[in-house]
Amino acid sequence: VRFLSFIFYSLPGLFFAFGVYPYLIYGSVSLLLGYLLDYADGQLARLKGTSNIFGKWLDAENTVFSRSITFLGITYGLYKLNPTSLVWILGFLAVTSRYVFELTYTYFKSLFPFSIESFEEEKKRRNKFVRNFYFTDNLAIILLILAGLFNQLLLYLYFTAIYGWIFNITLFIILSKKSYKKGTELHKDHYSN
Repeated sequence: VRFLSFIFYSLPGLFFAFGVYPYLIYGSVSLLLGYLLDYADGQLARLKGTSNIFGKWLDAENTVFSRSITFLGITYGLYKLNPTSLVWILGFLAVTSRYVFELTYTYFKSLFPFSIESFEEEKKRRNKFVRNFYFTDNLAIILLILAGLFNQLLLYLYFTAIYGWIFNITLFIILSKKSYKKGTELHKDHYSN
């Protein structure tokens, strides 16, 4: 299942590189199949009890590799239709916004495990629409599938580049405040004993 997921997750970049219908539809369908297979792979591993660190690492690498191919394909396909440097700038900003989000969140979880629970609890209490509009892979993939189906990949790059960086800056500020507050509390507790 993992290998099929990898194949279907990697194909959208190749299809999107053509920049025209019906390849955009093929790319969207391939992305959807990759997404569903990736989900099924994770669920199967948990059900069978075979989930492990290597599998998580392989899943993360699959995401990094396929995301890179996909953004490169989108950018190249759009550049063929509109040969301006703006397309490459948007592609760069879009892909880096996704990686910065992943790195920020991953490092925060590993460095401040005591803060992530309160952050997740607070996130659950928020309005469902706001909670689901976090810049997660689920949102990014659903929007990309729709953008491919409706021939709106340039709009998707604009959104990912602009909203992605606004979200990352906001996330950095929120996580910094949370970690500083929690770190200060722990420091006071440690020295008051």
